[in-house]
Amino acid sequence: MIVLKNWKTYFGPNPYSRDPVIEVFIEVDDNIPDNIEEYCHLMDCAFSTWWKGIKKDKSQNSALFAALYITEWAYAALNEVRGFINARGVMYKNNNIVIWLGHHNPHLSYASLKLAVDLLKSFENKTIQQKHADDILTRFWDKCKSFHPDYQAKILMEAARARNIPYIMLTKKSRIWQFGYGKNSLKFFESSSDEDSYIGHALSHNKVSSKKFLDIFGVPIAKHILIREEKQLYNALNAIGFPCVIKPIDRGSAKGVSVNIQNTSEAEKAYKLARSYSKSPIMIESFAEGDVYRLLVIRGKLTAATRRIPAHITGDGVHTILQLSLEFNKSRVANSSPGDYLGPVPIDDEFDRVISEQGYEKHSILENGHTIRLRNIPLQGTGATNIDVTHLVHADIKSIAEAIAESISVKMLGIDYITTDIRKSCLDTGVFLELNLTPSIRGHLENGKDIKKIGEKILGKKPGRIPSILVIAADFDCNAIKNIADSNPKFAWRYANSAGFGKTKLSTKNKYPYENVKMLLLNTCISELLIVCTREEISEHGLPIDHADYCLIESEYINQEAIDMIKKYSLNTRIFTKNDNIVNLIQETLNIKTSSNDRL
Repeated sequence: MIVLKNWKTYFGPNPYSRDPVIEVFIEVDDNIPDNIEEYCHLMDCAFSTWWKGIKKDKSQNSALFAALYITEWAYAALNEVRGFINARGVMYKNNNIVIWLGHHNPHLSYASLKLAVDLLKSFENKTIQQKHADDILTRFWDKCKSFHPDYQAKILMEAARARNIPYIMLTKKSRIWQFGYGKNSLKFFESSSDEDSYIGHALSHNKVSSKKFLDIFGVPIAKHILIREEKQLYNALNAIGFPCVIKPIDRGSAKGVSVNIQNTSEAEKAYKLARSYSKSPIMIESFAEGDVYRLLVIRGKLTAATRRIPAHITGDGVHTILQLSLEFNKSRVANSSPGDYLGPVPIDDEFDRVISEQGYEKHSILENGHTIRLRNIPLQGTGATNIDVTHLVHADIKSIAEAIAESISVKMLGIDYITTDIRKSCLDTGVFLELNLTPSIRGHLENGKDIKKIGEKILGKKPGRIPSILVIAADFDCNAIKNIADSNPKFAWRYANSAGFGKTKLSTKNKYPYENVKMLLLNTCISELLIVCTREEISEHGLPIDHADYCLIESEYINQEAIDMIKKYSLNTRIFTKNDNIVNLIQETLNIKTSSNDRL
């Protein structure tokens, strides 16, 4: 039916898009069926939880529709796992159909197109079962997670794109992304940036240290004791009392945590659970009455506060707790994506224990209008929901939360707080629990917080571009810029396989096109950038940078079509001839005050 033929990768602006894309020529069988829509519909039904399908336009022939279908399917599949890929399209080029599709990793985007083609063929031939199709897609999505931004980074990307701020993946699988170029850049792991202090990182990742800090800081915390052996448990329980909480000190996401423990028997089971997750000391902590709140401090200001509600269901007098829970999970899954932080309620021993505490078992029919918990700990991954309470937070809680973040030099901090009434001062009721350097933003967005505004606050004012000059010439003597570079240690330069800043030349391996450009953009020492390219590089790989303040183009060397493309991604362009002194032109350009952050 459809065969993917020659393909190549553009790593920067190109004839199709400002974004990096792959270009794929396809070959369509002359015998492509007129009823291609029927097979596409079968594929639509198979993946209906995330793929809505497309309709064939009357003006489209079957070949063009098939190409458009696999492109849109591949695009949707990539973006289902936090892809944040924006470019795709189909067109005729020299009597051939060509597809272009954005990428974080070109081989992954090509794989998505090939998967779409293979699946469509399988549905046409009726040679695939639903489970097999789901398994293939799951394996593909697992690969995507290594190259795609996580949920937090995707939010930052949306904000960055709105402000024309570029972003770069540091290395694959690192989950570290840089926003901005050179000296005007910040690197983020999820929502934590290189502005955050090591002290803040150390405190937030150690429950014991963070509690000691909070105690010294003068805020209320829960009474706690650390034990290393089970025989120490009983003295600890005598000191702490019931109800209590038992948890590992070095695990997140409530792994190994038991709350509201009422007696010694429950405490012994809770200790064994905590110990199964960790070899470190176990914390015995007094149980604080009330709801769990997440306070989100961004750049010194309390930006959001949510009440976290554990997974729960309300009875209808007809269905069992298990039936209602499965229906809850069905809705939960429908509103989540692969790699998302939302998750269903696990139907496990914890599920049975929690409903048993409330006098039920899973086959009980729940009374109409009566609500029960399915989990004790409110985690988004196990069915928790969130309610915005930012406007209700007492001034004491707000000022202390902001002071904590400022004192440990953290730009974005999540603080867990328990109280029976968020409107009351923490000096009267409530305790501060934990600090989180990479707090989830999802719950706050569910409550109506503007995603771009949150992203903008996290990014702050620093990320942006640096003045950049792009030179496209046939012959360029790199020694010609030696005087410019020698006098400015923050001036970065790239020509062919060479790159450096000031007098310093960097070691370049050039494993992929423009690798030496990326190494300069990641260098926070540089304040100006000069890139020299050949027409062959631009034709094969696109432009090396998504925006240039100035572009100097040798007139006899490049055709008008390429010049028109380059002008789209440059604030200013200047055509020069072989007779012009390129060094003087570069120096003149450097002397012009640029507005690097202006929109194109």
